[in-house]
Amino acid sequence: MGEGNNQRCYVGMLILAFLLAFTSVEDAWASAGDDKGMGILVVSSYSPVRERGNRLIEAFTEEIRSHSQEHVYAEYMNCEDSFRFDGWVKWFRRMISVYSVKPRIIVLLGNESWSAYREVCPESWHDIPVVLGGVKRTFIDYKHLYDGGYTHLSQLKCMEESFGSFPVTGYYIKDYPRENIQLIKRLQPNIKHITFCYDNRYSAPYIDNYLEIVTQEAAPMKVFSLLGNRMTTAQMVDSLVSLGSDDALLSAGWYSDSEHDPHAYPRYHNELSRLKKIGIYQMIDEGWSNMHYLGGYYVLGREIGTDVARLTLQVMNKGIAGAESFRQMPSPPRYYINYPALQTLGISEKRLPDHDVVLYNKKLSFFESYPYTICGSLFFFLCVVLLLLRENKRNLRLLENRRVLDFTLHSAWISPWEYDCKKKTFTITWSPADRKHTTEKGWTFARLEEVIHPDDLSVVPELIDSLVSGKCEQGYVQLRTKNPGEEEFHWFEMHARVSHFDRSGRPEQIIGLRHDISELKRNEELVMMRNKAEEANRLKSAFLANMSHEIRTPLNAIVGFSNLMTDSDEPEEKQEFCRIINDNNELLLRLIDDILDMSKIEAGYLDFVYSDVDLTLLMRDMEHVHRLRFGESIAFSCQVPDHPVVINSDSKRLMQVLSNFLSNARKYTAEGSVTMGYRPDTDATGKPVVYFYVADTGKGIAEENLPHVFERFTKFDAFVQGTGLGLSICELIIRKMEGEIGVESKLGVGSTFWFTLPLGLPKEQSAH
Repeated sequence: MGEGNNQRCYVGMLILAFLLAFTSVEDAWASAGDDKGMGILVVSSYSPVRERGNRLIEAFTEEIRSHSQEHVYAEYMNCEDSFRFDGWVKWFRRMISVYSVKPRIIVLLGNESWSAYREVCPESWHDIPVVLGGVKRTFIDYKHLYDGGYTHLSQLKCMEESFGSFPVTGYYIKDYPRENIQLIKRLQPNIKHITFCYDNRYSAPYIDNYLEIVTQEAAPMKVFSLLGNRMTTAQMVDSLVSLGSDDALLSAGWYSDSEHDPHAYPRYHNELSRLKKIGIYQMIDEGWSNMHYLGGYYVLGREIGTDVARLTLQVMNKGIAGAESFRQMPSPPRYYINYPALQTLGISEKRLPDHDVVLYNKKLSFFESYPYTICGSLFFFLCVVLLLLRENKRNLRLLENRRVLDFTLHSAWISPWEYDCKKKTFTITWSPADRKHTTEKGWTFARLEEVIHPDDLSVVPELIDSLVSGKCEQGYVQLRTKNPGEEEFHWFEMHARVSHFDRSGRPEQIIGLRHDISELKRNEELVMMRNKAEEANRLKSAFLANMSHEIRTPLNAIVGFSNLMTDSDEPEEKQEFCRIINDNNELLLRLIDDILDMSKIEAGYLDFVYSDVDLTLLMRDMEHVHRLRFGESIAFSCQVPDHPVVINSDSKRLMQVLSNFLSNARKYTAEGSVTMGYRPDTDATGKPVVYFYVADTGKGIAEENLPHVFERFTKFDAFVQGTGLGLSICELIIRKMEGEIGVESKLGVGSTFWFTLPLGLPKEQSAH
């Protein structure tokens, strides 16, 4: 009695759920009718109970939503309860009548819904693309199923022949009776009988023909059939009770019986729980929640739904013409084995097929349950170990590098130092005579002055200030320091750069190196002394060579023309010879005077007699003396300021320099003009000076020869008489008088020789 009440309660709940589902779908379509574009209408031939088993529509919806914004609406025709074709037609017409806007695409799952849709499709829906899924390869015309025209499977026509003018594509599925029977033989070779269970969905005459195929595949095992079109669910349950250990049950689904019992599916599955020692196989996907199925060879319902959804997306994007044509389902069938049932029946996993096997409901090991966690942990542990090994190797390498660096610093006598810009203290590594480095911290500038040579006290503060102020990024200085406790100073070269900055960008720490360059300094002094000795030797040789040439020239003239005078009787000729001898005497005397003056200047013995000199008067005297020496082809002039300038200087040396400038101008100017003069001026630092000059329009000096004008024995024209010492003596005299000397010249234009002297006050004004 209690079982009957439970059944009635279950029936009531099922009917209520069905009505609510249908009402909600009807309302959804009615509300959706107001939208411009409808979504995708999915019509399943079967009940929601079967959908819960294979999850086909659920997988279809997930795939559509992951690639499109289209809405998916599901309808269940429930052909198991309404087995008459006219009942399906009425259901379809009622469903179509509840909305006014047609869907974009219609997806029909199962042969029954396609057969009914062909019958009721209104003219306005005829152009809607149709996608078929879960149908067979052949078309079953349920409208004429019982007219007596079908007696054999070969009489059924191909599915494509039923399309007519409808825009249709889709995927069909196959039954795999042979593979499932071979699976039974492989897993349970002791089985003698196979009971084939099939409900009342295809109550057609050709079902017996289908059973003949199954029987042939099962031979030599015998096949017994439990068909829903010939028995009730109660009769089928009674038949299952009689099965023994040498029997196997091959189920193709039990959703309806001969009386169309709405409880056929749950009553059938409740009975399966009692068949604990019977191998129960399934030809279709009835879900994995029932733990009593051993397994089967079929296409998974979720894969069917995913494939149909992808084909629907093709139709949405490309139309029927651009999508795949009607063909077999892309997803392959596999052997799906319920692992707990396999263990309950004591079947070894070695009996399983070699490929395409999926074990489900298998309790995973800890590693299988948490593969990513375990792999991640192992990876993390391995990374930590590798990092530790790498860090250890790095530390060893750093230690070795530090040893090599210490050895290098000790060998090169280089020591590091640091300066803390905030504390203003030094950390210094000292290098005593025994070469054992010691590091001391907290050295201040005051303490550092104790070990720095008095002449170099300002060097380090200036270096630090330039780095802290940002004037330079790095720098170096040379200074003399001594190690603490020692008396001897050594030359060091200190390099420094800023190593750290604070948040405001100001220097925080300065690092540097101290390199002992005492030996280098001693070598530099030796090199300088050697270079000076070599230069002195070279100058001595050059001086002797030049002097021998310069002295020999006038002496040869004097001796030669003196001899010629004794042989000549002509007074005029003797007079010319005397003139030549006198000119060479003057040249020889001037050469000797120049040599003596240069020697005295370099030795510091040349006397400078300073007195108040009226420069205008001096320049006028020079003009009067030299005017007679210039020919008529040269215009000679003297330019002096309006107000005479009086300075304290040596008038004799001034006249010597100016005479030399004028002599050179006369020698190198064939025609044109020569101008001498002076004027008050200022030097580059703004100090007052007197600017003297002699400008000519002679042949000028080439630009590449200008740096060598004041060198000794320099002559740019060998045919012009002269010793080449005059300008060198002029430079020495002006330098001794704390002045500057120079030349400005352009080849072919002329030259201007100039010098400046400080504008000192005369003695009388200075005393006043």
